[in-house]
Amino acid sequence: MTNCRAGVRELFDEEFPTYGDRKELRAQLDRLLADDEYRERLGARYKKMVLEEHTYGKRAGQLAELLRRRAEAPGFCIKIGAPDREVAESWGDTHYARAVRRQLEANGYPCKIQTLDEWDGFEGLTGDVALHLKGLTPYTTKPGQLNVLWNISHPEELTARECDRYDVAFVASRRWARSLEEQTDTPVYPLRQATDPRVFYPDYDPAHDRELVFVGNSRRVERRILRDLLPTSRDLAVWGGDWEGLIDERHVVGEYLPNEEVRKAYSSAAIVLNDHWDDMREHGFVSNRIYDALACGALVISDRLEELEEEFGEAVVTYEGADELRELVDYYLEHPEERKARGERGRELVLERHTFEHRVGELLGRLPEPRQTGPALPVKAAGLTSGGDPRR
Repeated sequence: MTNCRAGVRELFDEEFPTYGDRKELRAQLDRLLADDEYRERLGARYKKMVLEEHTYGKRAGQLAELLRRRAEAPGFCIKIGAPDREVAESWGDTHYARAVRRQLEANGYPCKIQTLDEWDGFEGLTGDVALHLKGLTPYTTKPGQLNVLWNISHPEELTARECDRYDVAFVASRRWARSLEEQTDTPVYPLRQATDPRVFYPDYDPAHDRELVFVGNSRRVERRILRDLLPTSRDLAVWGGDWEGLIDERHVVGEYLPNEEVRKAYSSAAIVLNDHWDDMREHGFVSNRIYDALACGALVISDRLEELEEEFGEAVVTYEGADELRELVDYYLEHPEERKARGERGRELVLERHTFEHRVGELLGRLPEPRQTGPALPVKAAGLTSGGDPRR
């Protein structure tokens, strides 16, 4: 008899004796000790099950099979644009890549991440699949690997000629995918951005209690939503770098917010502000900030983008001009129950459709046809024929 009810239900069956408190323990003992035949029948049943399914020989065989599958699984190498390890922690691509790696490894694929200075090193050549998270820097693809592109930002920097160098291309916009697939022979698929619910979830922190929060760098240009909002008497916290001379310094609370702290800022502010770079808006790329903030249950106000309404309906509030933005800020600060309802709906939608578990599943499903033994293996990566159609 045990108090580990969930464990024995998984290993044995519903009749295995368990207890939850002192009273239940006493009752179970009385029942078992009073019925020798019943007790012996259970003992014989679970002895048989243990000898058939739960011996060290059985576990050794299972371990060997897991190790075999792991050894035979293709390895992924994710290429990110962060210049080197020293600065990588401040790059969003680093945290994005880690979330992708976690899901790849959960599916049985070994995975490593390389910064820009490591792209062409020997370690990068040992991976069966090179997955380039495309930002600004182009990658020189290598023969003998399955070369996969995932364009998550700076779409204006991606050309059809660059897509031609890859076996499969993914872009974080349906609109941009439709445009590119008409210009290249490489299969192009939409693969939107996502969030990691193990990192982004509701986590209120009074230190981050604000009316408004914006997390992002300026890149030495005005950000649309702050230009439309400022000046303001509202309690606005801006996290990010290069804001000197662009906005009132009293709003800038820090140049860098560690990734594990971002959820606290999103969870604790009444409203999270978001905007899109011009090229991302033009090509239909939804900012990754949207997914992360919604996963925290936040109300998000963003510049208008048709893809936002398609993906999130009324869960994300959008605006066109400065006057409308200020009216929306005032309205939602005065209606906390409506803020809460929209935030909860946004979180539901993100968890249902927009996690990295969803995205990695989509990505793996679009890679070339798998080998029949072991985990799913891309054809090129498995050393099989390279003539397979990646669209399958």
